[in-house]
Amino acid sequence: MLIRLLICIFLGSGLAACRQLQDASRLSREISAALNEPEVKVQLDTHQSLTVTLTNSPVADRPETEWNAHCRRVAEFVRDHYVDYAKLQRIQVVFGTQWRWDAEVTSSSMFCMFTPRELRQSLTPGRMPDDAS
Repeated sequence: MLIRLLICIFLGSGLAACRQLQDASRLSREISAALNEPEVKVQLDTHQSLTVTLTNSPVADRPETEWNAHCRRVAEFVRDHYVDYAKLQRIQVVFGTQWRWDAEVTSSSMFCMFTPRELRQSLTPGRMPDDAS
C-alpha cells in the first residue's frame, strides 16, 4: 500500500511538472506571436515568480520609455493568458542579447518587474483577472 502511495505521489508531481513545462512553452509561443518577438523563453523560477526573457528583441534598441511600455504589455499578456497567474507574486521581463562567437553568449542588460497589484492598476474597464479582489 505504501509503495502504491509513493508511486502516485511521484507520478503526480511529475505530471504537475510536465503541465508547468507545457504551460510555459505555450505561453512562450503565444507571446512571440502576439507581440512580434523573435525568441521568447518563459521560466517559472518558483511557483510564485515567472520570468519572460525576450532574446534579441527589436524593442531593446529603442528608447527606455518604449521598452518600459513593451515590458508592461508582456506582463499584461501574462496576466491575461497564463493559467496559474493567480498564484504569482511577481512577473519579470528581461531583454537579452544573444550572439555567437567562439561560443554562444547571452547577456541581459535591461529588465523590469511587476506585481499583480501593479498590473491590476492598468486594467481596461470591464476586464478583471481572476485574482483581482
